[in-house]
Amino acid sequence: MIDTKIVDNSASSTGYATNKHACPNTNDKVFLLSTTEVSNANYSFTSNSKRRKWQSDYALSQGVHKDNTSNTSMWWVRSPNDYYTHWARTVYHDGHLNVDDGVNHTYYGIVPALWIIL
Repeated sequence: MIDTKIVDNSASSTGYATNKHACPNTNDKVFLLSTTEVSNANYSFTSNSKRRKWQSDYALSQGVHKDNTSNTSMWWVRSPNDYYTHWARTVYHDGHLNVDDGVNHTYYGIVPALWIIL
């Protein structure tokens, strides 16, 4: 029931006009959302509050950081940074698109996305 989708990995999907780390599109069943997708009202991300994510107990046990004020966590999107090879875009615990950060940090969560055929 999980549909394979063409995932847009172009420079424009990363939130930059150009991006030397953008890559060809892929066909995926499960993927991370791009910067463009988490900014898109078509995906119901009409405000920062709709991008806020609460972590699972498992994620906490693996080192995901929980903000003490909002009880939410930061999470990765698939969009690479346009300059550093080891940085990617993130969503901050309050839901705003954060500055890029190094992909070796384990305190960000993962929010998988998929399309289901009903």
